[in-house]
Amino acid sequence: MESDPCLKFGKYIYAIVHKLETERKISVELAPETKKLVKMNLAKLLSENKGILLFDPQPSSFAMLLDHLYQFDTNENRNRYRELFLTTPNINEFISGVVLNDEGLEHKTKNGKLCRTMLQNEGIMIGARLDFPSYPLGEGDFEENILLLGLDNINTRFEFYKEKGCQFLKVTYNILIDKERPGFRAIDRNAMMLSIFSTMCHENHIVPIVVITYDRNGDYDLKFCGNKLLSVLGILQHSFIHHRVFMEGVIFGIDIFGEGNKCKTVTSPQERAIYTFKLLIRSLSPRLGGMVLITEHETPIDATEMLNAVSNPDLIKPWHTSFLFGRALLESPGLVWSGWDPKVDIAQAEFLNCAKHNCLALAGKFFYRVVPDIKFIRPCRCSKHEFYV
Repeated sequence: MESDPCLKFGKYIYAIVHKLETERKISVELAPETKKLVKMNLAKLLSENKGILLFDPQPSSFAMLLDHLYQFDTNENRNRYRELFLTTPNINEFISGVVLNDEGLEHKTKNGKLCRTMLQNEGIMIGARLDFPSYPLGEGDFEENILLLGLDNINTRFEFYKEKGCQFLKVTYNILIDKERPGFRAIDRNAMMLSIFSTMCHENHIVPIVVITYDRNGDYDLKFCGNKLLSVLGILQHSFIHHRVFMEGVIFGIDIFGEGNKCKTVTSPQERAIYTFKLLIRSLSPRLGGMVLITEHETPIDATEMLNAVSNPDLIKPWHTSFLFGRALLESPGLVWSGWDPKVDIAQAEFLNCAKHNCLALAGKFFYRVVPDIKFIRPCRCSKHEFYV
């Protein structure tokens, strides 16, 4: 029994919880003032007809992103890419919050101003991405990796994010789907970790966004995917209630249910979106603070159409719904820009155009997408020199 990795993980978790309770870093019941402040921040983040910009690529993802735009992965190019979006005028008309990584929180513009300060002056909330390293349950176990490390220095990280002015934090729970996975033990341990994380966010007056995503590799169909993810959400919700998490101060981020990339049956984006929310409405508690839509695996136009489909007035939802989009807002303006400074104004106009269309979709009023007739020269590069054709 002592060699059972789940038993070791359980002892690890309860030792951490006992330490936090002893240091009074986590309490059983939140104070009324804390609840009021968390709900106020959540309501501001889920403002009507506004969404959240997901701008937190990991270093490897940032390198691939810049390579797609024919740019080298340098600190200068990353800063130029950030400034393209974060300094766009009137962005606060459509965006209520921005999720940044640690490098983005420290980024300064050419004028020496912090980007996060400029966004806060426009009334946009600043959030950050919090990653928990995973650890396998054991060799030969058919259950997925569990979120194991990260609670040891969690207080230091909270102090860092509060110092930077972050009012919400995003944590992602990625699920592997097949006949054996995800297993109950893995889900249960992850749910315990996310419950502790959410409670500690509330203690620090921070809104937690718990994002549930899944791996698209497989031949499973839409119904199989829905059943698997509903079991995860059910256990997660039960764990939140068991640990007395303030549900009205939690936001769930849901990746729209869909079939695997090897499945022979393909459903339309609208059908998948409506199917997903019909299951969620029947399964999740109406006490939940809010729901944000995640569509990082979809094309920008499919993501907007999904958002428009779930905003149908006939689909009555007990919680406020918004979007947490990255690719759907950034891909088209990035291609317009492609590293050319003379195209910054046009790319920013396209960015506002994409944000406006998704806000219209959030109100169920999106019918078509106007693509501006923009002619730009795409830069090319060779192994050592950069040139244009």
